[in-house]
Amino acid sequence: MHKAIFPKAKPYQRLLALLGMFVGMLLVASGITVVVPLSGGDIMETRTLLWIQCLSQLLTFLVPVALFVLFYENDGRTYLKCDFGGCSWLQALAAMAITLLLVPAIDLVTQWNEGWHFAEPLESTLREISDRSQRLIESFMADTSVTGLILNIIIIAIVPAVCEELFFRGVVQQTLRKWFKNTHVAILVTAIVFSLAHGEVYAFVPRVVMGLVLGYLFHYGRSMVVNVCVHFLNNATIVVMYFLFNRGIIGFAPDDIPSFGWWWTVLFVIAAASLFSVTFLRKSGPAADAKN
Repeated sequence: MHKAIFPKAKPYQRLLALLGMFVGMLLVASGITVVVPLSGGDIMETRTLLWIQCLSQLLTFLVPVALFVLFYENDGRTYLKCDFGGCSWLQALAAMAITLLLVPAIDLVTQWNEGWHFAEPLESTLREISDRSQRLIESFMADTSVTGLILNIIIIAIVPAVCEELFFRGVVQQTLRKWFKNTHVAILVTAIVFSLAHGEVYAFVPRVVMGLVLGYLFHYGRSMVVNVCVHFLNNATIVVMYFLFNRGIIGFAPDDIPSFGWWWTVLFVIAAASLFSVTFLRKSGPAADAKN
C-alpha cells in the first residue's frame, strides 16, 4: 500500500488523465515500429509483429493503470479487486460457462454486424481495416508448432486479458460509475469504449455485447479474477481453434462455427441468464450491490 498523490481528484479529472496517459503510451508504442527497423529487425516478420503486439498491450493499457493507481488510489489491489480467494475462482468457472453458453448468440450478432453497409468509399475503407486485422491474426496463427501455440496463448490470450480488463473494467468502468452515479450507464459506456478501442466497425456490436457481459460480471462478481479468466477463455478459444484447424484436426475455422439455430441459441441464452442469476445475482444481494 502507498499514499496516492492526488486522492481527492474528481472522476472526470481522473478520466482525462487516464486518456492522456493512454494516448502518450500509444505514441510510444507506435514509435516501436520505427525503432525496430533501425535496429536491424524485420518489421514484417510474424514473430516480430507478435512481440510488438505484446509490448503495445503492456504500454497502452497496463502502464496507464499502474500510473492511475499511483496517482489516485492508496490501495491498488483492493481498488482493482484483485482478489485471489477461493470464491473468486468458483465464480470464474461459472462465468466461463456463461460465456460459452452465449457464443451462439454472439455469433448471430456478429453475422448481423458484418452485414452493415455504408456509402462508398467509406465501406471499402472499413472493410479493408477489418480484413487487415483478420489477415494479421491469421498470420499469427499460421505457426502450427507447439512453441507457436504457447506464444499465441501468452501474447494473444493472457496479456490482453490481464491488461484490457485492468484498464477497462478495473479503471474506466469504476471511474465512470463514480462520475455518473449509475452502474448500468457506466457499464454500457465502458463496453462501447472497449469496442471502439479495437477499431473494427464490423465487429463493433459483438464486442459491445462482450463488454456488457464482462462489465456485469465484474460488477456482481467483484473480482478481477472472474474477468481475466473470461477474457482469457474468449481469446484462447480462438487461438486453439485456429491451431487445430491449421493442423487439420478440425474442419472449420473460428469464423465458420456451425450455426446452432434460433431455438438452441435461445435455450443457451436462458441457461446463461439462469446461471448468472444463481451464481452472481443471488450471492450479491441488494445490500452488497448497493455497497459495490
